[in-house]
Amino acid sequence: MTEFEALITLNFIPDIGGIRLKRLFEYFGNACNILEASEDKLQKIEGITKNIANKIKNLSKNGVVLDKELNLIKKNNIKVLTINDKNYPVSLKAITDPPIVLYVKGQIKTEDLISISLVGSRRASFYGIVTAENLAKELALKKICVVSGMARGIDTASHKGALKAGGRTIAILG
Repeated sequence: MTEFEALITLNFIPDIGGIRLKRLFEYFGNACNILEASEDKLQKIEGITKNIANKIKNLSKNGVVLDKELNLIKKNNIKVLTINDKNYPVSLKAITDPPIVLYVKGQIKTEDLISISLVGSRRASFYGIVTAENLAKELALKKICVVSGMARGIDTASHKGALKAGGRTIAILG
C-alpha cells in the first residue's frame, strides 16, 4: 500500500482528524506504519482508544473500501490532495484540525490564496440573500475568490454573486 492509499484509508475513520493524525505521525512516522501497527501500539498514542485502534486495524485489512474509493475517484475525474501533498492549501494546513484528504473537482489556483468565506442561514431573508449576492459580486470584481458551502440561502447567493461578476468561487462540502 502506498502512503497516498494509506491516507485515504485513514480518512474513512471519522474519529481521526488532523490532531490525532499528527500524534500518530509523530510516533509512527507515516500513514503506512500507522496501518501496520498493532492495536496495542496504536493505543499508546494519546486520544487513540481501543475502539479507534480497532477501526484502524479493521479498515486497513479491508482493501475493498479503498478499491471502491479509488475507482470512484478515477470514474469522476477527482483530484485528491493529502495533507502531505505540496499542493495542499497552506492556509488550510495551518488550522488546528485540517482535513487529512481533500477531494477536488476543478482547479485550485494561486490567485485563490486571496479569498473570503461567506456563509449564513439556509432560511435567509430576502434582504440577506440580496446583500450576500451583492457583497460576493463586489468581492469578485476586486479579484477576491468567494468560498462557501453549497447550501441554500446565503451560501448559494454568495456563489451566484461571484459568478455574475465573472469571479472565482469555491464550494466546500462537508
